[in-house]
Amino acid sequence: MGWTCCAIVDVNKAGLRRVATGRLDTGDEADRESWEPYHVAGGWRGLERVPVSDNPATIVNRGMRAQRRHTRKNLEIFLQDITVYRAGILVGRGSKAATIEQAINSHPQIHMAESHAVCDAIVAALESRSIAVHRIDRKTMFAQTASELGFEKENIMQLLASITPAQGPWRQEEKYCAIAAWLAVARH
Repeated sequence: MGWTCCAIVDVNKAGLRRVATGRLDTGDEADRESWEPYHVAGGWRGLERVPVSDNPATIVNRGMRAQRRHTRKNLEIFLQDITVYRAGILVGRGSKAATIEQAINSHPQIHMAESHAVCDAIVAALESRSIAVHRIDRKTMFAQTASELGFEKENIMQLLASITPAQGPWRQEEKYCAIAAWLAVARH
């Protein structure tokens, strides 16, 4: 909720190079609606229960609009002076509830809805820059690297570990973002 990890890689004949990695805020921590619109609408402040709004749809819609603005603005900052043509975004398999009311009546569904909202905000921000987006299934990512890139999980993780970026060691989520980006490039 409220942020995602990003990795920008350059894939060419010489191999893979980490261009930039970091955190992309998709909301403003001071604006809980942008950070976690479904939690606010569902009456949650962290683990604390608070009164539920009379109009949860208004909260979710307002929060998601703010979330998209924050994501677009922060993506512009993150990509400053970097040209990106394709993006891979890791997605889960969980389905979002059909209605806002169904989502906010179940805390696990609230989390699923938050995940979908962040993903949608990121995709919208990327597409606003005419960047092609490939959704990569998180559960089958390593099977995809084997079939599409010719790397088994152990091999691709060793390859990423062998790349010593100037920014310091890769975090696990940065490696996964890099794999998603590499798959997106391979699918062009």
